[in-house]
Amino acid sequence: MRWRTEILLLAGLLHADDGLAPRAKLEDFPVFEKTEKLAIGAEFMVHSFGRDSDRYVHEDYLTVEVGVYPINPIAPLLISRAHFTLRVNGKKEAILADTPGMVSMSLKYHDWDQESRRQEGPGQTGGPRQAEPRFPGDNRPAKNRLPDPPQAPEGTIPTGRAHVAPSELLREVALDEKEHKLPSGGYLYFPFRGKLKSIKTLDLIYNNGPESITLRLR
Repeated sequence: MRWRTEILLLAGLLHADDGLAPRAKLEDFPVFEKTEKLAIGAEFMVHSFGRDSDRYVHEDYLTVEVGVYPINPIAPLLISRAHFTLRVNGKKEAILADTPGMVSMSLKYHDWDQESRRQEGPGQTGGPRQAEPRFPGDNRPAKNRLPDPPQAPEGTIPTGRAHVAPSELLREVALDEKEHKLPSGGYLYFPFRGKLKSIKTLDLIYNNGPESITLRLR
């Protein structure tokens, strides 16, 4: 069975160019657990996400990289972010993962919003600051000028892969929500505005009917 598992995993890696390839082995994750139908590995990435050498941070979210490994490659397994929650310090109310689209939009305009707040001075009202023209002769109305998304630092674009804006990369490396027969990997994004030093314990909980796993991340 081992050779078959390795072939299936290789097939998954070959089709992961637009997403996040699962780690080669479940044991490559610092924490992992198995049930009758699947195995799950996870690593707490704090605020960061990325692929290859492209790494970014979104300070409003706690990010967790997960790998899902179906036990039976014949029967497809439905994977959804709704099956995962994050429990901080053992609190009864766990945190639900946001949709990649929501997180992507918040990342795209996060720096712009923060900059607009810093521009507010005494007697000024809130709201976006007036954006500068993108180039001489830019005739767009000022209110329609939105800032460009954050750019990757120089030298971080992997060879052979086109550059992807952080807000788009965030979507691509998110956990792929569909039925899987092969191992799959991806990120989960949990909204969190508290201080990291306040987190004493952190548990990722997978719950899908009779299948339940709790992984202690911290």
